[in-house]
Amino acid sequence: MDYDRTKNRLLELLGSAAGQSRQMSDGAAAQQFESTAAALVAARFPVVVCGEFKRGKSSLVGALLRDEELCPIEIDVATNVVSAFEYGAPERIMVRMDGENVPIGRRDLAQYVTEQGNAGNARKAEFVTVATPNERLASGLVLYDTPGVGGLNAAHSALTYALLPSAAAALFVADVVEPLSAAELAFAQRALTHVDRLLVVLTRADLVADPSVIVEDTRRKLAPLLGKAESEVEVVAVSNVAYFDYLRTADPADLESSNFSALESALRELIETDRPRILVERSAAAALSTLDRLRAPLATERAACADQSKAKQEEIEAELAAAQTRLAQLSDGSAGWRKLLGRLVSDARTETEGRLSREFVRIERILTDYANDDAMLQDPDRIGRQLANEVGLSLGTVEKTLQSLVNDVCNRLADASGLEIEAADPARVATGVDAGLLPQTRELRKRSRQELGSIYGRNAMTGFGLAGMFSIPAAMTTGAGAGIAGLIAAGPIGWLIVGGSVAISIGWGAEQIKKENRMERQRAVSDAYRPYLTEIKSQAVTALTLETRRLQDELVDEFDAQLARGLAAVAASRKALADARGKTQVEATRRVLELDRDLQPLDRLDAGLRELLAADERALATAGVAGGPGSPEEAWADA
Repeated sequence: MDYDRTKNRLLELLGSAAGQSRQMSDGAAAQQFESTAAALVAARFPVVVCGEFKRGKSSLVGALLRDEELCPIEIDVATNVVSAFEYGAPERIMVRMDGENVPIGRRDLAQYVTEQGNAGNARKAEFVTVATPNERLASGLVLYDTPGVGGLNAAHSALTYALLPSAAAALFVADVVEPLSAAELAFAQRALTHVDRLLVVLTRADLVADPSVIVEDTRRKLAPLLGKAESEVEVVAVSNVAYFDYLRTADPADLESSNFSALESALRELIETDRPRILVERSAAAALSTLDRLRAPLATERAACADQSKAKQEEIEAELAAAQTRLAQLSDGSAGWRKLLGRLVSDARTETEGRLSREFVRIERILTDYANDDAMLQDPDRIGRQLANEVGLSLGTVEKTLQSLVNDVCNRLADASGLEIEAADPARVATGVDAGLLPQTRELRKRSRQELGSIYGRNAMTGFGLAGMFSIPAAMTTGAGAGIAGLIAAGPIGWLIVGGSVAISIGWGAEQIKKENRMERQRAVSDAYRPYLTEIKSQAVTALTLETRRLQDELVDEFDAQLARGLAAVAASRKALADARGKTQVEATRRVLELDRDLQPLDRLDAGLRELLAADERALATAGVAGGPGSPEEAWADA
C-alpha cells in the first residue's frame, strides 16, 4: 500500500464529508469526521535508532532527515540524551529538565544532547523533543536518536530499553570497520528480541572495499541471538559521509556509494506494514459509520416516499422501534455491558500486575546473581546500570502486555454488547466509531478486528502506547503526563535511572562497598538496591491502577456517546418517516428526486471510502502486507 497517497486521499474524503455535514446542518457528524481526520494526522510510527556509542547513529538520523545541522555529527561527538524527531510546524525544540519543558533553538541542541556539550549530563536533561517541518516526517514517522546502550548514563540507556517493545521498528546501528562487540551482541540478545521489526544498519561502508563480507558476518552472528534464520535478519551497509556529499553535490556517484537508496527502501518497507494498514482500515471504517448515521434519515425518508404502502411503512417503523428499544436498553445504567466492562478491565489489571510481578521477580534474581558474581561486586556502578536497563525493558514489556489486553477488552465487549469500539491503546479511545445500527459496517469492522486481532494491541495508531500508563516523552510537548521519563527518571524512583553510583552513595558510597569483604559487599549491594526495586514496582502498580480506572471511565464515556448518537439517528429517521407519511403521491415522487440529489454526494463519499478499503484488500492479496516501494528517492520523500 502506498500509505502517503492513501492517507492523503482519505483526508480529502474526510474533509469533503465534514463540509457536506455542515451543509446539512449536522455539526455533530462534521465533528466526528474532523476527529477521525485529526487522529489520522496525529498517527505516529516510532522508530528507535539504537546501538553502541560512536557508531554513527546521530549522523544516520541527520542523513535520513537530510538535515545535517539538526543532529550533532562531528566525529568526536557522543550523544548522551534520548531525542525524538517528529513532524511539527513551526519548528519547536523542547528539553525536559526537572519535570519542566524548556524551549531551546537548534543551535543549542549540542549543549544538551552531547557528552561534549553536556558532560555527564550536568544539565540534568531528561529528554529532547524536536518537532520540525521536515517532509520526511510528515506521514507520522518519529525517529528516536538514543545514546550508546553501553554508556555510563543509566537513565537514558534504560529509556532506550523501555522504548523498544512498543516501537514500530528499530534500527540497530553498528559499523563495517569494527566487529560486533560483546556489549552489542548482549544488547541484541536481551533487548532486540522484544522488537517487532528490526533493520541492522552498518555505517562507514566507504572505508572498506567490499562491505558484503561484514554484512554476511553480522547476519550470521545476530541470527541465533534473535532466534531467526539468517535470511530473516536484514542488514544494510551505508556511508553517511557519502550521502551527505550527495546532498551537497547531487552527484549520482555519491548516492550510489552511500547505498542510502537501499536503506530508505528497506526502512519504508519495514514501517509500512501492519500499522498503516490498520490505521487506514480503522479511519475509513469510522468514517463509514459516521456517514451511515448521516445518511440514515434521508435513506429512511426516501424508502418511505418511494413505497408509500402501509406494509412498507410499518416495516420501516418496526425496524426503527426495535433499534430504539435496543439502544435504550444498552443506555440503561444497569445494562450488562457496564458490569462486563468492569470485570474485563479488572481482569486486565490483574493480569498486567501479574506480569509486572513476574518481571520484578526476574530482576530480583538478576540482582542476586550479580551479588554472587565477584566481577560485578567490584563494579557496583555497573550493577546499577544493568538493573536500570532491566527495569526499563520490563516496564516497556508490561505496557505492551496492557495494550494487548485492552485490545481484547474492546473486542470482547463489542461481541457481548453488539456495539463496536475500536481497539484502543491505554492512552486514547478511538473516535468516530459505530453505534451498532448498521450491520454492513459492523461486518466490515468485525472482519478487520478478527484479522488483526492482537496486532493492533502491539501497534497502536498513536505510536507508543506508553502515552498512558508509561507515556513516552513525546507527550511532554502537549503536557499529557510525565511519561516514562517522568515515571522512571524524575520522581522518587529516579535514583536507579540516574545511575547506580547515585543509588549506592545514598546509604553506602560505591568506594565503601568496594572496600568491604565479599559477604559485606553482597549485603551492601542488596541493601542498596532492593528497597528501590520495591519502590519502583509500587510506583508502577499505582500507575497501573490509575490508568485502568481512567481507561474504564473513557470506555464508558465512549460507549455512552455512541449510544446517544445512535438514538439521535433513530429519532431523526422516525421524524423523516412521519414526514413521508403525510405526503401525497405527487409530493412523494418529487421528494424522492430531491432526496436522490441530496444523497448523491454522500453516495460518492461512501464509494470513495469503500474503494480505499477494497484497494487495501487487493494489495494484501497481490503483494502481502507490505507495499512495494517505488523509486527509493521518491519513496522516502513521501515517507
